[in-house]
Amino acid sequence: MPDDLEDIVACFSPGVDDRASFEAALVERGIPCHLLDASVTGPPFEHPLLSFSPLFLGGVARPGWTTLASWVGQAGPATGDLVLQMDIEGWEWEVLAGTDDATLNRFRILVIELHDLHLLATTCGMRRCEEAFARLQRSFALVHVHPNNYEFPVDYLGFRLHPVVETTWIRRDRMRQDQPASALGHPLEQANATDLPDFLLDPRWA
Repeated sequence: MPDDLEDIVACFSPGVDDRASFEAALVERGIPCHLLDASVTGPPFEHPLLSFSPLFLGGVARPGWTTLASWVGQAGPATGDLVLQMDIEGWEWEVLAGTDDATLNRFRILVIELHDLHLLATTCGMRRCEEAFARLQRSFALVHVHPNNYEFPVDYLGFRLHPVVETTWIRRDRMRQDQPASALGHPLEQANATDLPDFLLDPRWA
């Protein structure tokens, strides 16, 4: 996470499962966290600054589902910068495509687990990823990426395609400098699964 949490008014965190260590760290800093996930019955812990909704997040509203714009509008607050921490098993592409710029740009920091990137080897997968990345890059800069080692890389035409990657983005107006990374990797990085081999991002993606 970028060290830029001052005046953050809330975190929106779709995709809960049975862990919420990220949200626990934020509420201890006084940042309210809104959790959303219909696959579980409630949050892993209770806290006065924690809310939970048993819904799924998607690009359009339908029974059992909501959109990011609707959720942010209902949970509030109406002004101030937000954090998005999203791990929704592939539905992130629909959410990114279906969210208006005004809502998306309220987020100062995006922490998103991106799924199915091995589908870059297909025409449909390339179009879906290209559209989402172009949209994000209009207002955000990618500041961290690390493959999730629960999924092994897929070799395609000499490249390693990582099916799942952890990414962090920051809104460009918060950046002090805009220079490409000279090297990949960070001392604070940890493998998602400590009992599996870790994989560095193919350096040709830098």
